[in-house]
Amino acid sequence: MAGTAGALPHQNVATLSGHDGAVMAVAYNKQGDYCISGGADRTVRLWNPEKGLLIKSYTAHAHGVLGVCASADNARIASVGGDKQVFLWDVATGRVLRKFRGHSSKVSAVEFGAKGDVLVSGGYDRSVRVWDCRSNSWDPI
Repeated sequence: MAGTAGALPHQNVATLSGHDGAVMAVAYNKQGDYCISGGADRTVRLWNPEKGLLIKSYTAHAHGVLGVCASADNARIASVGGDKQVFLWDVATGRVLRKFRGHSSKVSAVEFGAKGDVLVSGGYDRSVRVWDCRSNSWDPI
């Protein structure tokens, strides 16, 4: 029913356009007010979906981005892709804080732990790996 709380929208609110090629991953932040996308164009993009605006683009991947997520405090983004690495980004500066290495094939899934101090990734190498965001190590725990 239109107008009732919790009702699903019946029309497009906004279209987020900007990737050059396929969009391979999309996720909301924990609060649901921002959206992150990853594409075949090797970019990660941060969006304001309510306004349909691109906020920032992040570039460092050598291959397409297959998975994205945001930390609970919105200070960091993680992304994974065909380059077999897990990227940890600073949202404000757009800098890569860390590149975790250890997967032997494409990485397709990533998520922050509840406290934001670890990342968990899964890939085509049939492994799940856990990474310590607080240490200086590039290797999985």
